[in-house]
Amino acid sequence: MEKKNDKLKSIELVFENCDSATIPADYIDSYFFEDITTTHYYRNGNIESDLICGSVFIIFNEKIYDLTYIDILGVDSSVFDRLENKDITQIIVNLQGKEEPYLHLIVGWNDQDAFFNEEQKMVLYDNRVELGINCLDIRADEDFRNTKEYSHNVPNYVYSALRTIEDRLCTYMWNKNNEVYESPFKNTGQRFHGNTFDAFAYDWSESATEDYNFKWRDYEVSWYKYLGRGMRANREISPDECAVMLDEILNTLK
Repeated sequence: MEKKNDKLKSIELVFENCDSATIPADYIDSYFFEDITTTHYYRNGNIESDLICGSVFIIFNEKIYDLTYIDILGVDSSVFDRLENKDITQIIVNLQGKEEPYLHLIVGWNDQDAFFNEEQKMVLYDNRVELGINCLDIRADEDFRNTKEYSHNVPNYVYSALRTIEDRLCTYMWNKNNEVYESPFKNTGQRFHGNTFDAFAYDWSESATEDYNFKWRDYEVSWYKYLGRGMRANREISPDECAVMLDEILNTLK
């Protein structure tokens, strides 16, 4: 466990072909690693263990677009371009002044493809790059309360729109109440009922009254714990309709 005065030095991303890229701390805004389990095994006369991470969320700032690394062929290559390959297999967290890694995680990998992890997704938002990997069947295993059918994926343009709505909502509520507003798009317990939309934080109780976390007209989005994780929708929505939704909601948050 790191101490309060420990500082992040870098995160090393290891790729499927054993290539790796080191991301300095000043390129990283934040990260969340969740659903970490330990696997123990015995081989070659030794008892060993791995930390398997089922949920990864890293926010890189705008510097990431210019960062390069030396790839396995010795070529100076773009880290951003490599992230689009969807093949991160390990994450190594290094602290300043420490020789040994603070954390070495094996990234969960769904087995549809041996070379690309379809659960690795990247969203560009406000000059930042948000990287998410979620290899857990969350809806089936953990969110047993939902009774509606949320069988549609949530496209990146909807995710970006919801992040914009979240930012505007928090600013709107700050201006209204002159105090920090806990976002209902995060794991806060917050609930917002608006004229054009509803946003409810993930409800941990077994008596939850809504299956969705966000609703606009008849379009509903459900997630696990926070926006961006395990997202599903009750129907498809086109980019044009998403633009209408965003414009309509933002106009009510002025």
